[in-house]
Amino acid sequence: MTRRTIVRGGQVRRMEFSVRPFTLRELAGWLEEAGFGEVRAYGAEGEPFGLLSRRMIAVGQVAGATAARPTPRWPAAGPGG
Repeated sequence: MTRRTIVRGGQVRRMEFSVRPFTLRELAGWLEEAGFGEVRAYGAEGEPFGLLSRRMIAVGQVAGATAARPTPRWPAAGPGG
């Protein structure tokens, strides 16, 4: 559990929340249940996803569509990430 206190304009707001990263198996299962097939995962730079990957990018193919390797729509991380 994470606790956050925000003080803005003399007002104090306190919140509690939790964050849990999803596993590839969970995410792939949800995508498949939603009608996607051939779920593949990549790392931050488009490399195959692995245990040491900083990010997980999951790609699911819609039934009947032609597969293509995704082109990232964000800039590559610079020095230091």
